[in-house]
Amino acid sequence: MKVLIIPDVHLKPEIFDWAIDDVLFSLAGLTKEFVEFYMNELRDDVNAMIKAVNCFGDDVLWDETSPIWARSQDGYRIGNVYPPDLMQVVGHTPMRRIEQEGNLLTTDVFSTWSDGRSYGEERLCWVDTVTRKWGYCNG
Repeated sequence: MKVLIIPDVHLKPEIFDWAIDDVLFSLAGLTKEFVEFYMNELRDDVNAMIKAVNCFGDDVLWDETSPIWARSQDGYRIGNVYPPDLMQVVGHTPMRRIEQEGNLLTTDVFSTWSDGRSYGEERLCWVDTVTRKWGYCNG
């Protein structure tokens, strides 16, 4: 297994994005719109993009297209994840079940309704970062 980047711990205590092999893990996903606006000059260097995201301040990360706020599943869909050939595993947007659409795997299935009832299926999954396959833990 090859780790693309291990962010410097002195940069920030919060780590928003990281990649293992050719799979990017983040809260909400790295979108084409965000990359083009905030770091277009880095668009061909995934390592540099991840490092930049992990160094951005609140002024950038509070943008609705940032990797902590984007709703990759709503309106962005496959055409807006970036880079398009990199699998992304995200949470943030409550889903009823874990879903994969193209290279986007959405995993937030532990959200609840305001009365405490479960919204999602409440299951964990594993991701093979080499084959880009995933499955449910324990069946």
